[in-house]
Amino acid sequence: MINICRLAYVVNNNTSKALLTDLFLTLEKSMGGEGNGVGGFINGKPLVEKTIKGTADKFVSDKAWDNGYMFHTRRASIGSIEDNNCHPFIWGDTITMHNGHMDGIGVLKLMMFENIEKY
Repeated sequence: MINICRLAYVVNNNTSKALLTDLFLTLEKSMGGEGNGVGGFINGKPLVEKTIKGTADKFVSDKAWDNGYMFHTRRASIGSIEDNNCHPFIWGDTITMHNGHMDGIGVLKLMMFENIEKY
């Protein structure tokens, strides 16, 4: 069995709470549930909330996100099941999340820094 997480991007702050609750719980149940989180920007500043406690429906957000927000439910493949390993992550003024584990992260960082002007 491949351990991969589930994620969603909520584009519209006006999306039905009932629909989002159903979606987040379905994603969590299908292959997640070892930590949940949301992330986005409010007034241009990155904000992330994440924890291993609570179910996915707790992450349906009322916040006034600038351009929607990301939801992630984790299926642990590497690393312990703890808040620090939940997604999304803030790196500077960027919010990231991924699906699966990433080998060679040092090489990836080096490639990103060498090519930062392109992206």
